[in-house]
Amino acid sequence: MYRHFVMYFCLIAMLCFSSQAHSIENRWPKNIAIKKVKNAYQLILGREADSTGLDIYSNKLVEGDITVREMVLILGTSKEFSKKFINKRTPNETIVLLYKKFLARNPESSSVINAKSSRMWEIGWKKIIKELIDSKEYIGKFGGNTVPRLRKK
Repeated sequence: MYRHFVMYFCLIAMLCFSSQAHSIENRWPKNIAIKKVKNAYQLILGREADSTGLDIYSNKLVEGDITVREMVLILGTSKEFSKKFINKRTPNETIVLLYKKFLARNPESSSVINAKSSRMWEIGWKKIIKELIDSKEYIGKFGGNTVPRLRKK
């Protein structure tokens, strides 16, 4: 229950400061919004969306108050994400996981992993996620409306 409160608090805070609020191009039909929320929960948190999260995020997508990219950031920087995926891994393992979750690929090399691990010590894992989501690569591949998905070869 507490993790949901924190996640929703983060959502409210992010929405208050979102520069893309009520943007027509970010609005979704309800059925598509529900699919996007379910997809984001599954791919980012590794579970089905609970009814409260499904209602809140799908309504925000329908109204254009949030982009899929912003929702991915909120889920990815949540306490639940940290507990499930960050706290159990070494910094190098964390970087590999973050690349898979947010760029849908492995890091290019061990030197990239090491550099990002060092950077993570300086700025924290949440800012690494924000950097990945704000990167030209992310925006080019997924834009603001697609949940990153690791493609099977």
